[in-house]
Amino acid sequence: MLNNIIFSLNREENRDFRTFLLSNPNRLAKKRLQLFDLLKAKTKQTAIIDILYQTNKTPGAYNELKNSLLKQLEKFILLKNSSKNQWFEVIKLISTAEFLAYKNLQKERLKYLYRAKKICDAQNFYALSSIINIKQLKSTAAQNKYTLEQLTKQYKQDFKLLTQTNNASLVAEIAREELQLSLSNQSKTNANEIINNILKEHNLKNNNQSPQIIYEMVIVMYRTTLANGQVNKEFEQFLAEKHLELKRYGFFEQNPNAHLMYYFSWSIILIFNNNFTKLNFLLKEYSHEVKKHDLTFAHQSSFYINITYSNFIYNNQNKQAIDSINELLNKIEGKKYYTDLLYLNLAVAYYQEHDLDNAILTINKIQKTDNRFKKTLGIGTLLTKDLAECIIHHEAKNYLYVENRLSAIKRKFKNILKLNDYLYELKFIKIFAQLNNNPKVIGIESFKNEAKQFTSNKDINMIESEPINFRAFITSKMEGRDYYIVYLEMIREK
Repeated sequence: MLNNIIFSLNREENRDFRTFLLSNPNRLAKKRLQLFDLLKAKTKQTAIIDILYQTNKTPGAYNELKNSLLKQLEKFILLKNSSKNQWFEVIKLISTAEFLAYKNLQKERLKYLYRAKKICDAQNFYALSSIINIKQLKSTAAQNKYTLEQLTKQYKQDFKLLTQTNNASLVAEIAREELQLSLSNQSKTNANEIINNILKEHNLKNNNQSPQIIYEMVIVMYRTTLANGQVNKEFEQFLAEKHLELKRYGFFEQNPNAHLMYYFSWSIILIFNNNFTKLNFLLKEYSHEVKKHDLTFAHQSSFYINITYSNFIYNNQNKQAIDSINELLNKIEGKKYYTDLLYLNLAVAYYQEHDLDNAILTINKIQKTDNRFKKTLGIGTLLTKDLAECIIHHEAKNYLYVENRLSAIKRKFKNILKLNDYLYELKFIKIFAQLNNNPKVIGIESFKNEAKQFTSNKDINMIESEPINFRAFITSKMEGRDYYIVYLEMIREK
């Protein structure tokens, strides 16, 4: 189980977990990190024991360390998700309510349960909703704002929806396993065929639950395909066909949040395939749905704007990107969870428009958001955000400020910058620091060779890379060209 969890972590999660392990540095933490790296490298058990233990080379000590590492992984996963997952938010509210019940604060307890129920209703958490209904039923009529009849009716309705949702989730997981098997065998994958076979096998072809089940299967297939990096034109076509099918069922009319999520997922696939022609058409439909529901789903509006931002940027339309983000920021002012990334993207758009004053003013708005950035987007994104700020100030000729900020960044991120996963960022900081301290260094042969080696690294995906792409930035300086033009050329190389 431990190995499977470790191999499921992506690059960003690997980085964050290593940082998490070293957050309380001691001998055991270092040994856990060593074991993590050895397991990641698929080292044999006998070799691991020889490396980790000078004495007491027994499977018992090794298994104890493995269990310890697994517990740390479980804590990390819980921490990683609790800040951005509404399910965990409901769990926290229910736990608080139970503590208040122990303190005999029934009125306060019910307030927490009402808050939890409100999230459950919005997110379709029918299992948790059923639990909350039971807890409310146990309260006295005088304390509760709902009648016994209302609570009983709600419980029955939630239980029915829970049964339907569980069926959909179960079948979706079967689809995910089938797709994963097909991808790992490197056989030609036909997502439509997988769905049709599963529906037929489970007698769900004409079942009234089939639209929900199809939607669930499509979403898990999208995530699996993306995680495996095997996005192709056929999967684009598959998403288009399933979208039409679900519309014919009337599924999206009843589930507008699901429709917005579908558009977002589809847009991501088109961006990864560099299909901006199709994305332009899709965004017209996506925009209509977002406007129809206004800010009922505020996070979905944020998703949509970040997709349109990407589309504008890749199509050399900075001004439209700036206008679209500012429009949404005016609507959702104060909802900081959704605005941090928008402000970062806006600052970069101003930078690409050579409006450095507005770029600096905008990025200053997220200066004191380190903890929120780390929780919602990961420590790696926080590092690239800080470096983007340095690039903007460098372009504004604030060289002394950048020199001091780079020194602070090296201290702030010293633990993660020791890790192999952050070698790319560390090399950039070294090259950038030289360039910032002496712009004429670009004429020195040794620096030219160092910069050329860095910019020739094409392993980093241009679509999902840092806010201001490091490779494009250094290339623009070495060639004396505009950053944004170089960036667009690099994207189109893909």
